[in-house]
Amino acid sequence: MLTLKPTDSDADTIFLSGWKAPEHDFVWALGPVNIMNIPLGPASEYRGRNLKFTIEVNVPVTASNPEGSRLTFMLGSTVLLEVTVKERSRLVFHAPAAATAPRLNILHITNDNPASINGMALGFQLYAIEIEELPMLRRGEVLTFGSGSPHTGLLGGGWKNPEEGFSWSTGRESGLTLFFEPEACYSETDEGVRVAEILLSVSFHDRIDPERRHWHVLDVISDQLLLHRQIYPRVGGLVLIQVFVPLQPEGTRELRLIDHGATTPARLGNDPNDHSVLGFQLFSLELARILTLPCPEMPDLAALLAPGSPLSVAGQRGGNHV
Repeated sequence: MLTLKPTDSDADTIFLSGWKAPEHDFVWALGPVNIMNIPLGPASEYRGRNLKFTIEVNVPVTASNPEGSRLTFMLGSTVLLEVTVKERSRLVFHAPAAATAPRLNILHITNDNPASINGMALGFQLYAIEIEELPMLRRGEVLTFGSGSPHTGLLGGGWKNPEEGFSWSTGRESGLTLFFEPEACYSETDEGVRVAEILLSVSFHDRIDPERRHWHVLDVISDQLLLHRQIYPRVGGLVLIQVFVPLQPEGTRELRLIDHGATTPARLGNDPNDHSVLGFQLFSLELARILTLPCPEMPDLAALLAPGSPLSVAGQRGGNHV
């Protein structure tokens, strides 16, 4: 793992423009545009790799930005994350190998509404950036998500720290990034939709609920397509979820796992003081196969995964209450 801090001796080669001088253990971002040089040059072991970025920032809330600030992170010309940040936060996003391959990687950070402090447009405080290499998915390989696993870097936001054998989803939505071999994402001979069959091994355990009065509805969404929706009871062993994910040429897919049944021990009556929102336990992921649709065994699935599909959730609104 590579860690970059504003107090490093070579920080002046990383924080190029739009930054104040470092203070203590952070640096202030100045104005609406901030530019960094991420060291992914020809001598870097991270060049041309799939990467996970974890950035620790603090966005002060003032009268000029009462709802926080909208930050956009771009590596070269690739938008990696657009998010509204309020106060101190750890931001997690992923960069595919295609975005990290150039010799010089410039990270642009734009701020739509920086805070005004003492007459200065100060956007945010940056404490550290961690960069971690992530694996490609290969057919038949099982990726695990327990503590100590090298695959937990694929987890985006919405997860607790990994435990022995699994990771808890926290909140109602959790992110999972998948990297595929680019050459596997298209076929020169077959016409149709190229998809990956993914098997997710999860478990729904709601602490103590002997009457089984709580159920989960789990959605798996990618690029505004609802790939999976199923109702699950709160107890039982491992559940194997089959998801067909449409592929893109760059080989990267972001999955959103939304657990409409995520709730708290306090709501279930188990512990009135525990208000942590927990959903499900993710144990493993397997790439079962990559195929082209339509095919004889699934003649209608290709139309459902194509643009304009009736499975599209674009524009849909909805809310859930804990």
